[in-house]
Amino acid sequence: MPTTLPSNGYEVFVDFNFEAMAPENGSFYRLVDSSVPPNPPTLPTVTVGIESEFLVEEELSSMEFVSGNQVLFNTSVFDVADKSNLSGVSVEYIWDYGNSNQSLGTAVTDAEGNASFTWVTSSIAPGDYVLQMLVADDLTDPLAVGNSRRTGNSTFVDVTVQVPTDIRIDVIPSTITAGVPFNMQGQILDDDDNTRALISGVRLDVYWQSNPEELLRSGVPTLLKW
Repeated sequence: MPTTLPSNGYEVFVDFNFEAMAPENGSFYRLVDSSVPPNPPTLPTVTVGIESEFLVEEELSSMEFVSGNQVLFNTSVFDVADKSNLSGVSVEYIWDYGNSNQSLGTAVTDAEGNASFTWVTSSIAPGDYVLQMLVADDLTDPLAVGNSRRTGNSTFVDVTVQVPTDIRIDVIPSTITAGVPFNMQGQILDDDDNTRALISGVRLDVYWQSNPEELLRSGVPTLLKW
């Protein structure tokens, strides 16, 4: 069968050519209709179904967002044989694939084969995640012209989640004398969840609020738990 035909049911007509390989004296066979009076012969036919596969594509292969923001995913679904658009296909969005495998919900493709899914994020820990866009098997249609069967498929997006931070000052002198060193201590906090430890250290720039160009310290590394 051709590999470029999309899933469908096709009527295949079986024709006979007795002349192509006939001897010099002509063909000894021919296709006739058995009715009386005879009619032009009706070619035998058979309905053949082609099963294909979904092709799932996401607009972006990687993305990043800040926890608490609204995120939009745009997914396209095609027939793998000829990349024709497929409408009415349900796409499931699975967050943290390979770990918690949390289903965020589904979206259905439109006439152009595109599905859009909006997710309002909340309290997601910072880090790297994998998002799966999954289309399940669709193998239930009976054999008929206009029906189709396709095996499921999916695609993946690498997602980096960031969170806002907060700075807490624990120790700072009430009076600062020019030219005299002073000590300041504090902590960098996860602003989404103050009890959640940071997953990495950060570097700080220290400057006067009234004069950001005058750096007192630049690139000061914090401890891991800051």
